[in-house]
Formats: sequence, C-alpha cells, structure tokens
Amino acid sequence: MDSSALWGLFGTVVGASASIAAAWLAARSSHNLEIVKSQGERIEQARAFQRQTLLELQEAVHDVLRLICHIHHEDLLAHRAGQEWGKIMLPDEMSEGARLAFRRVSIVVERVADDHLREIVKHLMGGATQALLAKSELEASSQLDMTMQQSELIFQEIGTVLRRYY
Repeated sequence: MDSSALWGLFGTVVGASASIAAAWLAARSSHNLEIVKSQGERIEQARAFQRQTLLELQEAVHDVLRLICHIHHEDLLAHRAGQEWGKIMLPDEMSEGARLAFRRVSIVVERVADDHLREIVKHLMGGATQALLAKSELEASSQLDMTMQQSELIFQEIGTVLRRYY
C-alpha cells in the first residue's frame, strides 16, 4: 500500500473523528443551553405564580377586614338597639360572605412561599376571628383595632415580598 494512500486514509479518519467530536460538543452545548433555559423558565413561572398569589392574598385579606368591620358595625347597631352583644343573627349573605372570605385567605396563604408572611397572615386572621367572637363591645372594639393596626404591617410586608419577585 502506498504511503500517500495511508496518509489519505489517516486524514479521512482524523477528519471524520474531528467532525464527530465537534458535532457531539455542539449537541452537548445545545443540550446544556436548553437545560439552563428550561430552568430559567421554571424559575420565572414560579416568580410569576408568587406575584399573582401575593396580589390575590392582598385582595383576600382586604375582603376579610372589610367584612369584619361591617359585621362589627352591625353588632354595634344591634347592641345600641338593646340586643346582647354578639348575639344578633347576621343575614345569610353576610355570614356566607365572611365564611368564604376567611376560606379564600386560608387557601391563598398556603400558596405563599415566604414562611414569615404566611405566619403573620395566619396570626392576623386569628385576630380577626377573635374580633368576631368577642363577648363584649369593648373586647370586640379592642381586638378589631389591634387587627386593623396589624393589617397595615401585613400589607407592607406583602408589598416587600412582592417587590422581591420583580
């Protein structure tokens, strides 16, 4: 066999090997880029989910606070009309609205990734419940005032956590 033929064969084998290696490296690099892109998309989806959840939580907490203030007002009117505090029958619509508002907060708060925020919202909802279950006007008003003050801090914390996701 002629040496030029051997060199030709050798060149072909080396060229083919280099071509295969280059194709393999390109495929591997492309695969790694796809993985990084996919991870980035998942992270952005999670961030978008948290943003939406936090916005829903703001609305849900606001709805609870609005309803407990309305119920407290109804209790005040009934108490001033001579009824025993906390013993009035709420209209079905108001009672069901409160139940659904508390339920919505309970559901949405569990989707929040921030542990501290979850805990303080649950504490706030406990205070809201105590305001509704109070045995006297003084106790109810005091608990409602504390709950409303805490709610301002909660809304600030929700805003702080929300800004982290932008």
